Amino acid sequence: MKKVLALVLVLAMCVSMFAGCASGKKDDSAASADKSVEIVIGLGGDIAEAEIRKAQVELYLKDHPNVTVTYMDLGANGNERQQKILSLISTGEAPDIQYLNDVQNFASRGVLLPLDELIERDNYDLGMFFENLLEPLYYDGKLYALPQEVSPGVIYYNKDLFDAAGHPYPTDDWDMDDFIAAANATANPDENIVGFRLIAGWLLNIVSRNYGSGYSHLGETAVGVNTPEYLEALKALHKMVVVDKSAMNPADSAAMGQSFNGLFGSGLAAMDFAGLWMLPQYDRDPLPFEWDIVKFPKGPQRDCVWGATLNWGISKDSKNVDVAWDIIKTLMSPESMAIVAETKMAMPSIKDDAALDVVRNYDMPKNAEAFIQSAGNVTMEDALSPYSNEIGTEVTAVLDELLLDKITPEQAQIDIEKAINKVLEENRD
Repeated sequence: MKKVLALVLVLAMCVSMFAGCASGKKDDSAASADKSVEIVIGLGGDIAEAEIRKAQVELYLKDHPNVTVTYMDLGANGNERQQKILSLISTGEAPDIQYLNDVQNFASRGVLLPLDELIERDNYDLGMFFENLLEPLYYDGKLYALPQEVSPGVIYYNKDLFDAAGHPYPTDDWDMDDFIAAANATANPDENIVGFRLIAGWLLNIVSRNYGSGYSHLGETAVGVNTPEYLEALKALHKMVVVDKSAMNPADSAAMGQSFNGLFGSGLAAMDFAGLWMLPQYDRDPLPFEWDIVKFPKGPQRDCVWGATLNWGISKDSKNVDVAWDIIKTLMSPESMAIVAETKMAMPSIKDDAALDVVRNYDMPKNAEAFIQSAGNVTMEDALSPYSNEIGTEVTAVLDELLLDKITPEQAQIDIEKAINKVLEENRD
């Protein structure tokens, strides 16, 4: 924590050279007027992340002394944050600039300002972003947010366990067959070591996409679930956990107190699925073994991966839209995104070489290029519905039954389709 905070303070001292690079036409905006302007920015995450966001905003404030920013803590938990934002909106106290993970949910409620007119007015270049990251930010043909950063999922792997198994290290061109073979080879039941630390819901989304038609729940009924490819994905999960036992059942992992990344960190899993967000922890508490990362394996028909994103939007009730928009444009600048990249919390959402070089130059992992190469492969299909969280809960419940061997993959496919359709029906107008 101290290392991250210290880094943020150093970066904040250096931002003056970059101020104004992406803040638009200052002379024509409300931000350059003599009158004072107050802006409220919603923040999520912990104290360290809040300090990073403040350093980014300082890029704008240094050149706009008449603007005062107040930060509103929305909480670290995504579901709690969503409820708090909705409560603030209902009382007319929503922040001008909103910290968003689930844009569809809020856009569908009509509480965000469409950005299209501002983008057209300023001739703002959306081509600088990884295009796939913009897809879930559109609702009903309008764009409601811009992506601040992305953390593509990759495979972290324990080199020591691969060496002990006599299995070659994975490479960025590997596929699902290679992945399953590596998990089987590195698993060691006698030592309570699994080949892969499994989060069922995440892996299903990724595997099902890579196996075939993808995972989508747009429209009035589930799409992409009742297919042979989706069934193959379910069979692959069932085989890993129940048959091969190369991955631990998530329930058993939780019972061991290893519900998140503990299995990998303690040397009990040869491979793990995570994004950049683990790097600060591994910097603070170095892992007691040699490790690196590799791209998620590609499937028989597709090469894509799940990723976490953070986006910024503007409340439709904001009284200072121009200033809020100028701040967001500054947050999207290469200099702002480099601040985040330096902390190893996430990587830029823009295809800017200078900002991406910060990631390339990490001392660890050695294959940091895998993060950059994965950014363009991040598929946001599960973020295209306002009901993604509800659907995720229902699907995970079915997967728990499958991985406890209480139902077959065939029955799981039926139950998942029913569960998704139920959520869609309950939310249908």
